Amino acid sequence: MRDKLCALCMSVFCLLPFCAFADDVIPNELVPIGSQGSTFEGYMPCEVADPACEASVLQKVTISSFYIQKYEVTLGQVKSCFDHGVCHTESLKKYMEGVLRDPKVSLNAPLLMEFEQAEAYCADNGMRLPKPEEWLYAAMGADIKSYPWGNEKTEGEYAPLSREFGEAIYHYDVGSYPKDYSVNGVYDMAGNVGEWVAGPRMGVFEEGMKCGIPYTWPAMGNADQVKIYERFGAMISPRTVGVRCAKDY
Repeated sequence: MRDKLCALCMSVFCLLPFCAFADDVIPNELVPIGSQGSTFEGYMPCEVADPACEASVLQKVTISSFYIQKYEVTLGQVKSCFDHGVCHTESLKKYMEGVLRDPKVSLNAPLLMEFEQAEAYCADNGMRLPKPEEWLYAAMGADIKSYPWGNEKTEGEYAPLSREFGEAIYHYDVGSYPKDYSVNGVYDMAGNVGEWVAGPRMGVFEEGMKCGIPYTWPAMGNADQVKIYERFGAMISPRTVGVRCAKDY
């Protein structure tokens, strides 16, 4: 009996660091934007193509129907991708394994990654990074809304803020703030983490500094104070950038 109790205690002790990963991984389905074969009018800040232009200046663009993921890609989704032999990017695997060692991290929190890792993850799963105009349309629809939920400023009620523990930053599980929800049915486009997109000037080096141009700023106090289309061109650390993938219709 004593031996069984000792074995049980050892098992519990060994599992303690991974208690945060007992939760089920939230599925990340693709949300259709538009109908098959359709095109529609959207907007893109001209700063995306011209760094001398202001982000608040919008130009009209034509968008073809596409899919975009409902949530930001989570740690659990990346882990499952490697577990099933779908993902192959070694640098992303090593980084993910390092994150898994932190008992405070949730499987359903967005996983931050470098631009090349984000591209590779989407490609391994038969998808791609969203185009600038696609991301913006998914966030605010055909109308020029200031935020995914409309034009109302809030004080952290709609868009999640990050939680800091010492030097570490822990982001909320995707979908934790149901009001941070766009007219197209996509979550967390104002708060949580920044997101990589692929378009003009994105993922390239300019004047010795990598220009990632993530669209959403990370979860900060002004996550629901700064208009969606005025965030374009932001230079932030890769530590605060995640991804949601897109796909042609």
